[in-house]
Amino acid sequence: MISNQGEGMMHNEDVEALTHLGLTVAQSRVYLALAGFERATVNMISKAADIARQDIYRIVSTLQEIGIVERIIAKPNAFRALPIEDGVNILLQHRHEENLTARTKAVQLIQRYAERDQNHLQGQTQKPQIVLVPEKQAVILRLKKTTNNAQGNIEVISNWKRFSKGAAILFEDVERALSRGVDVRVIVEKPEVSSSWSKETKIFMQQPNFQLKTVPSSPATIVAMFDKKEILMATSPDGSLAGSPALWSDNPSLVVPMQEYFEQLWRKASCDKKQRMIFWRKRKLAGESGRSTASGVLP
Repeated sequence: MISNQGEGMMHNEDVEALTHLGLTVAQSRVYLALAGFERATVNMISKAADIARQDIYRIVSTLQEIGIVERIIAKPNAFRALPIEDGVNILLQHRHEENLTARTKAVQLIQRYAERDQNHLQGQTQKPQIVLVPEKQAVILRLKKTTNNAQGNIEVISNWKRFSKGAAILFEDVERALSRGVDVRVIVEKPEVSSSWSKETKIFMQQPNFQLKTVPSSPATIVAMFDKKEILMATSPDGSLAGSPALWSDNPSLVVPMQEYFEQLWRKASCDKKQRMIFWRKRKLAGESGRSTASGVLP
């Protein structure tokens, strides 16, 4: 805790909360110090906030501009903070307005560069690429983009942990892909209990163009393939869905061998009794409706 000579104490978590609302650490300390007084001079604020006197004038002036500190005309000059609730509401409103402005500028930026890239790429032949995608959000965004762009096939090899997380994060994207007729095949590490499939996976399983097989142990390679043209492969088989960088490529030298590996593993992978029953039920329903099931019939 930070000592405060005003009324009460200044908590570190309170300073942190205000920094998340847009104030600097120094501004947060000054505002909270002022909140401990009915009114305070520069010397009082400096002592309570433990900030040099010469810096207090600049900080208080900024807080006045923000609207959470008021100046009292007196000799010597004094200041008071708006009540915490009012101050926080003002800061929230500022943050909301900043977010709206940032969103507008971001959309404009995306549009400008999309138009530029489209003009730049016209008439050019794209060479196959191998790209290292940074971990975390960049991997998830790439997965979403490739899933939403898929037109024919999506094939996945994954361990249990990554697949469960991916099914939750990409649920809507995969649902849209299945709805537009994309065939999805998944090879995943077999869970210890067959009933432990996630609710998202159970929903996928009801679709005639979704198939899932299991292998007894965690696969050494974690990869997703799209339309037999692109792959996204984790650089490490361990960790969470986006816990490590990934390699994206449309280079046939990588895509073709990986597709062959998937087909070999698919033939060796198994489907437990429950999954086999779901498959045949789906096939029967698809036959009655005139709709074909996904390729790669389960044994």
